[in-house]
Amino acid sequence: TGKGPQVNTADLDVHFIANHWVSGYMSLSFTDAGSTDLLNQGFVTIGNLNDSSVYASIGKMYDPFGQFSTTRTDSTLGKGSFRQTHDSDISVGFYQDGLNVVAFTFRPGSADSNVGDGDELFKEYGGKVGYSFAPGDMSVSMSASYETQADAFSDSSYRNAAWDVYGKVGMGAVSMWAEYTTLAKKA
Repeated sequence: TGKGPQVNTADLDVHFIANHWVSGYMSLSFTDAGSTDLLNQGFVTIGNLNDSSVYASIGKMYDPFGQFSTTRTDSTLGKGSFRQTHDSDISVGFYQDGLNVVAFTFRPGSADSNVGDGDELFKEYGGKVGYSFAPGDMSVSMSASYETQADAFSDSSYRNAAWDVYGKVGMGAVSMWAEYTTLAKKA
């Protein structure tokens, strides 16, 4: 241990565009703890919204659930990670004239969870519907999301589904937003 600045973590984020239809993103974290799981996110998206309203993504990514742009003020959803990535996530979406509809599926469970056995790729799923528009000088966005397994929202290892509702209104440089996320069933 020497004097002066020390680096404990280094992050590397890479976005690539292979062509007009294929792009990807990779986020790596290097820690002094020597973690073997370097990949935070890594996925490929196929689609070109200039030519088609349909797109798809596959890889390790955050589920298209909620916005997560607000601050959590309570612990009703447990103390676990509020949003998690899944190693095998597939999403298919549609975007046109401000309407965005996304369906996704993922492999449940992880090394730290007793939920799912990790081999059932299409067992868990969810969806999100959002709409954005700009009447006059205003901008308005709203969305609703559902996920069948929200084990990251719970302190225990039982299965839990979750809902999220989000709204945002802006005018000029000022925006107001609200988001509400809850478990579908409480055990």
